[in-house]
Amino acid sequence: MVQQYYRNTNKYLHPFDVEKIISKNKNENLKMIHGNSATRIIQEVDQNIKSFFALLKRKQKGTYNQKISFPHYCTKPRHLIFDRDGFVQKEGFIYFGVSHHFRWKHNLPITRP
Repeated sequence: MVQQYYRNTNKYLHPFDVEKIISKNKNENLKMIHGNSATRIIQEVDQNIKSFFALLKRKQKGTYNQKISFPHYCTKPRHLIFDRDGFVQKEGFIYFGVSHHFRWKHNLPITRP
């Protein structure tokens, strides 16, 4: 969505606007993950895009001469992003937090371990 917006308007889409658009469209994927984790993912995307723009400026000034491209999506996840509130360690186990919607959809109890 961020890349598509940039290509269509040649403008930067702020993370706050990304969250508004996703929640307005009632994105099913966003409903499934812990809220803080979703925010963290949006922040990670934002950091990658800011890095792209910084390289773009350096290239325009002539101080960077390697090829640059807009950040792209990974076909396979390389790491998980969880906020510190997104998991609990108890009795030797780690419990990952999921949204109430995910618990409801999969008939899981809506309680913390």
